[in-house]
Amino acid sequence: MKTLEAVQFTEGEKEVFKPRSGLTVSEWAEKYRVVTTGSMKGKWRNITTPYLKEPMDCFNVPYIRQIILMFAPQTGKTQVAFNSLLYSIDEDPGSAMYVLSTEKTAERMSKKRFLPMFLATNKIAEKMTDKKADKAKYHYRFRNGADLMISWATSASELASESVRYMFFDETDKYPQNLPGEGDPITLGEMRTKTFPYNSKIIYMSTPTIKSGFIYKLMTEVADEVRRYYVPCPSCGEFQLMEFEQIKWPSDVRDPRVIRREKLAWYECKHCGAIWNDIDRDRAVRNGKWVADEPVDRPVAVGFHLPAWYSPFVSLSEVAAAFLKAHQDKTKMRAFVTQYKAEPYEEEQAEREEKIIYDLRDDRPRGLVPSVPIAAITAAADTQDDGWFYSIRAWGFGRDLESWLIREGFVTTLDGLAKVFFEDVYEDVNGQKYVVNIALIDSGGHNTAAVYDFCRFYPQAIATKGSSHRSMVQPFRFSKIDVYPGTNKPIPGGAQLLVVNTLYYKDMLSVKLQIAPGDPGAFHVHSEIGEDYAKQMVAEVKDEQTGLWKCVGGKANHYWDCEVLNLVAADLLGIRYEQAPQEEQKQDDIKKFKHIKNQRRRRW
Repeated sequence: MKTLEAVQFTEGEKEVFKPRSGLTVSEWAEKYRVVTTGSMKGKWRNITTPYLKEPMDCFNVPYIRQIILMFAPQTGKTQVAFNSLLYSIDEDPGSAMYVLSTEKTAERMSKKRFLPMFLATNKIAEKMTDKKADKAKYHYRFRNGADLMISWATSASELASESVRYMFFDETDKYPQNLPGEGDPITLGEMRTKTFPYNSKIIYMSTPTIKSGFIYKLMTEVADEVRRYYVPCPSCGEFQLMEFEQIKWPSDVRDPRVIRREKLAWYECKHCGAIWNDIDRDRAVRNGKWVADEPVDRPVAVGFHLPAWYSPFVSLSEVAAAFLKAHQDKTKMRAFVTQYKAEPYEEEQAEREEKIIYDLRDDRPRGLVPSVPIAAITAAADTQDDGWFYSIRAWGFGRDLESWLIREGFVTTLDGLAKVFFEDVYEDVNGQKYVVNIALIDSGGHNTAAVYDFCRFYPQAIATKGSSHRSMVQPFRFSKIDVYPGTNKPIPGGAQLLVVNTLYYKDMLSVKLQIAPGDPGAFHVHSEIGEDYAKQMVAEVKDEQTGLWKCVGGKANHYWDCEVLNLVAADLLGIRYEQAPQEEQKQDDIKKFKHIKNQRRRRW
């Protein structure tokens, strides 16, 4: 029998059998980790982002098996996964899988993040082999038995490849909700850890999107405990959860650019009212602590929630500016809620009711033009197999795009539509007469050829086709149609087709409907609108998962489509750049005054 001294261990066996250092993940990172990207390159320092220390060290707690990070961007959440991965390779080697959203992202991360990180951190670099096969694009093997596979959420085969002890899910809310015939990618990935029932570890991390997104569901349905970061006031020492409502800025400054550029925002202590600047905030965060909403004895899954204003890389003024931008343009509110508050966004449109349409009524009867300066009259029609729904709208001058519904209805023939659009004359209470300047007509359905001929006969009319494809970046574009649809029959002279970015204009219409009637840019309707119009105007909601608009329960949405086209017509006419006659005269007078003033200066 050989004595122990006579046994010759391989390099790999030496790595496996060597005693552990006893360090936690955060201690190991501060001692060995080297950061290769970003603004904080060099040795890892826990003091830079102190709120990451506890999530990292949960990796060392035996009974905690799942760590869930619902963090805002620029807070360092990915570094929790990186440091835990590096620690596991050095201190407790095993098989690991890191899941990204797409193959393209996985390829970029492997080349630009993982390999440079491994080579820069000596404790890891010394465990890498010289074999080319051990440094493949999506697979790294180490001398001590550690093994890393890089996968992506769009491939069921990649997620189901092998069993792993460590699983890292990066930006879960960018994953597809379901893989055809396989289920969701999170569940597929979790199944890889089932052969390690007592010592597997899973880290999930993402900025939230919507309530049905993965990270929010993990926080609310999987986490035994949700922890939030409390900080002490530098003045009174009282601990508090930092909330957006305590971020203040001068009440007379509403320009986000000024607030961000001049660093005008501050944080106000809830207890003593002390004002914190960014430096005070950073000092408070360095002395902060995580507190569970409802503490649990020996939690298996722990969730952490962190908004952007805790980060040393995000100034308080940036947060205030982002809020003001969202307040001024509600299409940006989603980004503020998810990217800064780190909360899921609930589509306000999904809760819309007919009441908000009735609230837009003024005291005009149907058919009457409002007694305000009118820039143009537009008309729109939605084509059905048995006729055309239509709406006619008057537009005021200026960038606010304020408008008033004049008339809406349904006709069964194109002759009837021509009468409503191009023969009828519309008046205000003073007898001022108006005609339709431009009409957009949907060319879909079984009446496409008839619509093309109609638009060739009436030069004010333009045939349209909607596109909700995300690759369409411009609001609209023109194309030429040479033959009638479904045939080889040429269209004499061709026909002009306007392709409309419906996602862009439906988002715009949704915002318009939220403007109070007394505020600039309101989308007014006359006093006689019927129930049918109100119902159709709230028939579509935005799908939280796809970001596209859809009808609920197959409801009719024809007037909604008409009003979308009226917005397009207003843009075609450039109404937002038109000035009212008196304003135009005022601008001319200003230019004339400046010209005379400059002439006098030159003479002097």
